[in-house]
Amino acid sequence: MNDTLPAAEKAVQNSRNQRILLGALFCLSVADGIITRFIITEGLGVESNFWLTRLAFSDALIAVKIAATLLVVYLLWQMHYRKPKLVMGFTIAIECWYTLIVFWNIFIVVMGSR
Repeated sequence: MNDTLPAAEKAVQNSRNQRILLGALFCLSVADGIITRFIITEGLGVESNFWLTRLAFSDALIAVKIAATLLVVYLLWQMHYRKPKLVMGFTIAIECWYTLIVFWNIFIVVMGSR
């Protein structure tokens, strides 16, 4: 990036990057819910999150994942105006975690289909 950008342009770029990161975070969370629901209904695994164990056999799992993720995305969006670097770093860390979870779930599906 060009370090000579005015502060207003940097703020716009940071907001755009944060929107993209939050959109990807939402997609990863929903993908986790859908794949987890598939794994459970096919008998390939169980839900390890004890808060979601009761919802694992219903479509409420996906609804709860969507609602919770929307809340987190909203809160991160509001907070990024106050502490943009901190929130961006936190968002990236959460995305890395969800990426690992989604890849693990895909691995379970592939191994279970053999």
